[in-house]
Amino acid sequence: MDQPLVLYDPALSEEAQAQLARLGPVDIVVGIPSHRNGRTIGEVVDAVVEGIATYLPDQRVLLMNADGGSSDNTCRFVEEAVLP
Repeated sequence: MDQPLVLYDPALSEEAQAQLARLGPVDIVVGIPSHRNGRTIGEVVDAVVEGIATYLPDQRVLLMNADGGSSDNTCRFVEEAVLP
């Protein structure tokens, strides 16, 4: 079999799939679910970034936010995160 059998449509948009393809392989994916958490998600992102720097300094990490359509600034905090 040359190609895997796919029985579902991807949940990611074509743009997101293209961005992931450009990134190439990563060692670890950290997913943060959210919905209107603009007041608190910054602390979560900071803790994740600190943990990555401390415990996974040699790993290539993808930080991914699964947001439920927030109308506040929730997504901006994740987009602006700087990974080590």
